[in-house]
Amino acid sequence: MILSAQKGGENMSEDIKSGFVSFVHPKGYGFVECDDDDVEDSFIPPNLIEKHDLSVNDQIKYIIGKSRGKDSVSEIISINNSVVIVKKKIPKDRPGKFSGEIRMIFSKSGQGVIELDDYRDEILCNQKILKKHGISIGDSLEFSIKDAKYSKKFDFEISKVHSVNGEAIREKVPSAIAKKIKNLLSYSPTKKLTKLFLSFTSGGDDKELIEMYAGAQESLKPFIEYADNSIEAAKNQRNTLRFRWEEVKKPRNIVVRPNFTILVTHVEAFQYTTSSKNLQVGERLITDNDELNRILKIGHVDEDGFTSFSTERPLDDFENWQRIQNGMEKLDYLTSTSTPVITSVEKDSKPITILQQVHNNGEIVLTLDGEILQNEKLLFDGASLQYNIQDQDFFTQLKDKNGDIICESGQPNVAIEVKSLPSSPTLHDQSLFPYNWENIGSSSKKHTIRLILHEDVEKRLDPSNDDDPYDWIFSPNREVYELEIEGKKFVADKVKISNKKINTKTVQVEELPPEGSILTSAPRTRLIRAQRDMLNELMNHSLPHNEALLKLLAPGDEKERTKLWDKNSPNGLNNEPNWVVLTGNAKGTETQKEMVRIALESSDITVLQGPPGSGKSTTILELVYQSILRGENILLCGSTQASIDNVLGRIIDEPILSSVISPVRIGDPTNIYDEKIKQLTLAKQRTNWQNKFGLDANEAKEFILNSSNLTCGTMESILGHPWIKEARVDGIESRGTASRVTKSPQPHWDVLIIDESSKTTFNEFIVPAMFCKKFVLVGDIRQLPPFTQETEFIANLESINGFNKNKQRSMMLYSDLSKIKKLVASDESLMMVEHNETVSGLIGEMLRRNRHSDSRLENNITFISCDKTYDDSNLIDHGLQIYSPEKILESPYTALKVLNNGIIIADQTSAGILQRMLPPMPVIFGPRVDTNSLENLNRKATDFRKHSKFGGYNLTNKNGKKIEEIAEWSSEVSWRLARLSELKISDTHHTKQRYKKALSKLIPIEGAVTEAIDQIQLIALPSVMECLQEGFRPLDDSPKKLQSTLTHGFPKASFDEVRFKMLDYQHRMEPEISVFPRDKFYQGKALKDADTISVRKRSIPFTYRNDEPAAIWENVNGREQDGFNPGEITAIENELQKIFEWAKDNPHPDGKSWTVAVLTPYGKQCFNLLQMVKQLTGQNNDFRFDLNGAKNPTPIELVVSSTDKYQGQEADIVLISLVKTGSYGFLDSWNRMNVAITRAKRKRIIFGKYANFERAEDSMLSDLAKSHTGKALFGKGREV
Repeated sequence: MILSAQKGGENMSEDIKSGFVSFVHPKGYGFVECDDDDVEDSFIPPNLIEKHDLSVNDQIKYIIGKSRGKDSVSEIISINNSVVIVKKKIPKDRPGKFSGEIRMIFSKSGQGVIELDDYRDEILCNQKILKKHGISIGDSLEFSIKDAKYSKKFDFEISKVHSVNGEAIREKVPSAIAKKIKNLLSYSPTKKLTKLFLSFTSGGDDKELIEMYAGAQESLKPFIEYADNSIEAAKNQRNTLRFRWEEVKKPRNIVVRPNFTILVTHVEAFQYTTSSKNLQVGERLITDNDELNRILKIGHVDEDGFTSFSTERPLDDFENWQRIQNGMEKLDYLTSTSTPVITSVEKDSKPITILQQVHNNGEIVLTLDGEILQNEKLLFDGASLQYNIQDQDFFTQLKDKNGDIICESGQPNVAIEVKSLPSSPTLHDQSLFPYNWENIGSSSKKHTIRLILHEDVEKRLDPSNDDDPYDWIFSPNREVYELEIEGKKFVADKVKISNKKINTKTVQVEELPPEGSILTSAPRTRLIRAQRDMLNELMNHSLPHNEALLKLLAPGDEKERTKLWDKNSPNGLNNEPNWVVLTGNAKGTETQKEMVRIALESSDITVLQGPPGSGKSTTILELVYQSILRGENILLCGSTQASIDNVLGRIIDEPILSSVISPVRIGDPTNIYDEKIKQLTLAKQRTNWQNKFGLDANEAKEFILNSSNLTCGTMESILGHPWIKEARVDGIESRGTASRVTKSPQPHWDVLIIDESSKTTFNEFIVPAMFCKKFVLVGDIRQLPPFTQETEFIANLESINGFNKNKQRSMMLYSDLSKIKKLVASDESLMMVEHNETVSGLIGEMLRRNRHSDSRLENNITFISCDKTYDDSNLIDHGLQIYSPEKILESPYTALKVLNNGIIIADQTSAGILQRMLPPMPVIFGPRVDTNSLENLNRKATDFRKHSKFGGYNLTNKNGKKIEEIAEWSSEVSWRLARLSELKISDTHHTKQRYKKALSKLIPIEGAVTEAIDQIQLIALPSVMECLQEGFRPLDDSPKKLQSTLTHGFPKASFDEVRFKMLDYQHRMEPEISVFPRDKFYQGKALKDADTISVRKRSIPFTYRNDEPAAIWENVNGREQDGFNPGEITAIENELQKIFEWAKDNPHPDGKSWTVAVLTPYGKQCFNLLQMVKQLTGQNNDFRFDLNGAKNPTPIELVVSSTDKYQGQEADIVLISLVKTGSYGFLDSWNRMNVAITRAKRKRIIFGKYANFERAEDSMLSDLAKSHTGKALFGKGREV
């Protein structure tokens, strides 16, 4: 805690005296003898003696005031060197509520005196209030005050009591109101108890309003169901994913080096060849029309006797060229169509084998056997030519002499793990280029363990209905990077895994788990449980401070919603704030002030959009300061630590803020990077107060929480706040009453400010919101959306009512069948065997789709099904034929007809009936098929991978069965929905149409599932800020479609300039950096350049590459391989070395460090960049590198991060690696690229293949590339 905040910021050092208590009278008063002999002894009133338990000889520091004309001690600062917190006086702009304790009650008047907890003033409490609430000496009260009209001694008296000893005062409902509520409940269609809560929430008996709030509560059911499904899925996952483990012998390590050299040289090309002999340089030629020409160059004579040559002017312009010096002999020639070929290379008169020769735009790329160094003397066909050697950054699959694959890919001179050593001294890649290798043993510190399914799980598992637990761990559709040790709850006890291999069921771990331990995997449900509990509270027990939340969900068209919000339209401020942060006249400051005014005026919700570098944190600081002056208690949350720690750092550094703001940071100190902010955590402050003042842990905690006026934490860490945590029952996953909140969440905070709210979903927002009275959402919907909790999203897609795993599989099959082009005549018939319900579901879907001609498949599909729904002999419908197995057994003709069809899909029962009569044919078994009952069919099944249309199917071999490994429906749907949400503002129409088309094949044509998916999207994908600002659903006036503020956004009349403001100027980027995002992402309405940029340019000179633009594109024509780009890593390493050298000679003018960030959107590239930086700096840090402490100190602080994690941060120099070279992946997300290109203050350098992005379909990517021209584009066409 910042001590000066408790002193109210007053400078009282001149008034403070010191001395000792010389006398204490039995009646309670005393005297202090001052250490200053010139100061007389001062009277100590009885209330101070009693309050501080003073005794004779106590050493005190005190302030002298006047009492009845005599010097008297008015305040005590410290006792025996222990500080006593000095309270400030009640400010003019006094807060709405106060708390304190009844110190005394006058016997004559019956009036009481209250000592305030936070202020030095004493408050009068009249006899009527004391009697009404049964208040006595020592009782703690929460109350409002008013000016004391009839008292000379007291300035204020109580106007209303809100609580006594923590128990809220329930005002008696007037009989007229009670009668109306009773009448209302008598015919209400909803639950009576809930209606009663709503009547108190709304503050009256407005039937229409209460019905809207009741509708809001009903609309919470899908949100609660979403949370329940997520919790249940996690529970099932935890029970199913239980593995024993055993260690596998460590693999060997080898280093591979290429035993060949790739060099590039240039051989002059010739225009013509001729069989004529004795050509000479300079020889003259003439035509019948007396046109002259001359031979300029002569090449070598090839094996057919043809000589290559070039002429001064083209020969093809005229006919019949004759050789003047050769007796007018006719020159026979052919135009050359080939690039010259180098036939021999020699070194020290010894020939070198040419392994490969490639021609590229006049250059010849030679691959030569053996190692050759640059500048060695080589002869090419006897001539000395200039050449350059190309470095080998990587290699692909290598085999030994037996054809065994040793490794799939790697880098030269980097250790590679192999199962066994190669059988030959030389390895060859797919081009048959040779590599030498060296055994370096097993240097890896990692261990390999094999996962073994727990026997209890194996007994319970039903292969026909349950997912294979191994698929959860090893499936490419699921990202599992760590396993838990069963029974251990701490993060430190998790086992990090990598290099997963499904064939051997092995993973790599850094440390072996405890012997005999059981490994499991399931997402933590702490946050989602809290969300469920708060949603239940809002639905069943809403309180008056929850009214704004119900308004968000209240159903109604725009007119009805406008009326609803207009009831609480903001009122103007009585007085203009005394600005302390937003001072000066810089451009954009007035907009920031207007944002603060709007937030202060609002009584419910304010949305403040702050584009990159627009001073969002500065605006929040001013808002926090002004709110606290009004007596309000603030809760500041953010989706990232950076968003809240930026604000706390400013408070610490600026005395004018720390004198008023008393913050506490909720969260684990070990997860906070900044040491100064660590000291503000509850844990650190509690320890400090315990050590200084001898308080026990609970006393210190309560004191800190109650005396802090700003509480900060991330959306997850805030769950650890005692006022929130204690209101929950931890560790209970069930849906029963035991999982409910033990008490209704109380309005502990007046204002909730959520920074980066554009990354916060409604379900995440609801937890802190339930404990606050009004909300300020700060963020930018043009930056990154919320991180999609994939496990929760998938769990809810899999839980759609009436759409189980088999029906989901039906849609996956339909999607795959729709991709198959017309079969060719040479293809033999192919059978697919699936679960009975899967086949029935697929038949029903195809029949429904056949009503629409544009939904029919290209191939005829024949079904064999035991489903009696379709047992009407044989059903034929637009290329769809359905037969029962009995029908096939009845007639050989029918059997022959069916088995000659191209694609046959049989359910498991039918396949079992027919398996003995089926001929050998290609068969694919579905993953839920019990192949043990189909041994005959499996034995006769032939390899279908030679089939022209099915050869690409992804298969795995399970127990000798050919089982198709199709991706899960929920995964295929979830990532496409997330991508479409990402591309919401993008203009990549072709890409969006491709995703929509794929989803149309994955989602049933009937509407129930579509509506369920629509609801799941609303909960999982958009931020609460996006929902309120723009809405997430398209406008639909049909009565079936719920319209609310959450789904369709605020009504315009109740939002713009009333509850919403966007900052229009930016203070971060140089103009050349800001121009593109300003025009592309904000249409010129924001990111205007403030005059603070030019001021910074003068006061803090920046000279790195200062003769070049601030925004640069470094073209790197490298190649992406397996998710990372070695060429870009090398280019960035070179750039960093230049930056380091520059920084040593150009220290920051303010004595600070220059900040550098290396960013990339891709995880693998980030990992490899991090390894490069670790090697370059010699520091083994996670992502931050302070080079001031390096062996060779450099004034630089360097960060390596993914683009997504760096939102909300900035650096002087930002280097961006785009990675992609043949496509552009998810870089077409405008929000993601907006974050990436707006982090730099002084210099932004993009590393990427320019040509790839210049021709991108997405206009943003192509325009970004094209905005770098002239001096802003480097290395175009250069190989790196």
